[in-house]
Amino acid sequence: MHLFSWIRKLIHTEHPIEYGRVLVSQTEIVYRTSHSDTAVSITELVQISIRTTPEGPFVEDVYFVLKGASTTLTFPQQANGVGEFVELLTELPGFNSEAFLATMSCTSDHEFLCWKRTLP
Repeated sequence: MHLFSWIRKLIHTEHPIEYGRVLVSQTEIVYRTSHSDTAVSITELVQISIRTTPEGPFVEDVYFVLKGASTTLTFPQQANGVGEFVELLTELPGFNSEAFLATMSCTSDHEFLCWKRTLP
């Protein structure tokens, strides 16, 4: 037990990184941090992509980008609640699972389009 305490103290940062929280409801997706809340209505979503950067693996390098009619919402993969968002994303009609999986092995600046609303 003392070993784990020692390791925690060794890697503890004075200012821990805040990744925020993603909240998914039937009407909107909200990204909440200690500084602000940003929301996009599910009915106004136009497209969802995933942006990768070469910053990783020790720094966040994967971001979800949600484009609405009037709002763009970006949040990191490490935000709390991302699992619930991914469930919603994978259930959208026309979800591109190949693009989603490609993000997992990308180590460069790239944006993968995972879903785009089709007009009736």
